[in-house]
Amino acid sequence: MRNKIFAMLFFIFLFAVMISAPIKMILTNAGIIESENVGNVIEVEKVYEEGAFGASLFNTIEEAKRDINDIYTNYIPFYVGITSAAEGFKQRLNEPVTSFLLELGNEIMLERREEGSENTGNDPIAGNETVPQTEKVPESSPETSLETLPGTIPETEPSEPPFETIYNTVYLKANNLHRYYEITAKTGEDDPLVDFYIRVPSQDQSKLRPAMERQASLINDFASRRPNVNWYVFPVTCFEDTELCEKLLPAESKHGLFTEFFTMLDERVQYDFIKIDDIRDKENLFYKTDHHWNVYGFTEGYRLITEMFKENYSDIEPRTPVIHTFDDEVTLYGSNALAVANYKMHDVFHAADFSLPDHDYVIESGVSYGGKESIAQNLEKYLNKKHNTSRSYSHYILFQPITREITYPDNKTGRNLLIIGDSYSPPLLEVLASHFDKTIVRYVDSNKALSTVKYEELIDQNNITDVLLLEMSDRVIYDYYSDSLKGLK
Repeated sequence: MRNKIFAMLFFIFLFAVMISAPIKMILTNAGIIESENVGNVIEVEKVYEEGAFGASLFNTIEEAKRDINDIYTNYIPFYVGITSAAEGFKQRLNEPVTSFLLELGNEIMLERREEGSENTGNDPIAGNETVPQTEKVPESSPETSLETLPGTIPETEPSEPPFETIYNTVYLKANNLHRYYEITAKTGEDDPLVDFYIRVPSQDQSKLRPAMERQASLINDFASRRPNVNWYVFPVTCFEDTELCEKLLPAESKHGLFTEFFTMLDERVQYDFIKIDDIRDKENLFYKTDHHWNVYGFTEGYRLITEMFKENYSDIEPRTPVIHTFDDEVTLYGSNALAVANYKMHDVFHAADFSLPDHDYVIESGVSYGGKESIAQNLEKYLNKKHNTSRSYSHYILFQPITREITYPDNKTGRNLLIIGDSYSPPLLEVLASHFDKTIVRYVDSNKALSTVKYEELIDQNNITDVLLLEMSDRVIYDYYSDSLKGLK
């Protein structure tokens, strides 16, 4: 009898979960309820190329599998609370061992790197000879566009040795795509502790290098076929691209590949990126708990991109935004915090108002996330303190819509822009478009299989004069998510 009761209760519980998850998803997508953002983006495992036997049917099946996986990963009731408690306990339990192994591993990798440099000049991590840089990577400093801190003291001859920043790195978790770490830094005796989460690709350089070479070749080939179109590449810098990662996590560093990529681009392709020189650049320009850039990061990115535009169009001048910090400090628990289920720290969300002229836009309906109202409408809500205050509400993703087409009817520039972007691009889509008559956007960071898009057709149909690749470096350089440049093939 007891076994029957237990079995009945178990099946009732299982049935409730099976039913409640899809209902929760439907109500959330309809805007009737608000669900906690779990932070898992479920990708389609495989996309069948158009023209292959049964491609349409098989892609439909793959999307159905993705949808089912999404429902029972992101919409299970009480998922966030349970995983948060479990992950927090596991991290505290494992921290002594993981910290010891991480420190030991980094020491070994540093020794190997030094020995390899002294003896052979090879990169011991990638296992390939380091290619000499033939083109100078542009120097760019975020400090030129950030407000100067008050009370700055002129440099004088130090009477005591300068404080050497103290770092501590803790491994948190891994999945099939990323490894996650927590990094803390003490930059001065009286300075507050700098603390943030990072994620890095799980694949090593031996696998990323061939992908990088293919990406550069695709870009160069396409640019050569369209000599009358201006090409710009702006990979948003990830932590593994920086010298800071090379210092703290040498086994995870992709700094050499990152700089090498730009030497592989044809001279007709313009490029730039944000240079992260030290821990303060990371803290100022990117979120602590999220892998995206913050308001100061993307406004610096906007400035650098318009400088590239200006090399071809002297009339382009960057707009100066008003930064809204909001009186009540809108808190953000970002994608990395959600991924590691640790909420001990949070970010403060800020917004930029570029005071744009009247324009028309079409929201991308093929993406299930992103804002559904204009930036102006959302800004008014936030200023009036009528925004969502849920702990896991994704302010960065949901503040601005993902636009598909933007038109400034009063512009008579004679130029049209195609932006191929991911989740780093939405804050800049409308302001970048303000320098053109018409802008077409293709958003590759989707949780559904991309329809086969032919960029050459888009260029012809819309008289495109300029193409901008605005994606995170993992995507545009290494094609890490297998979606960045499909339409160029």
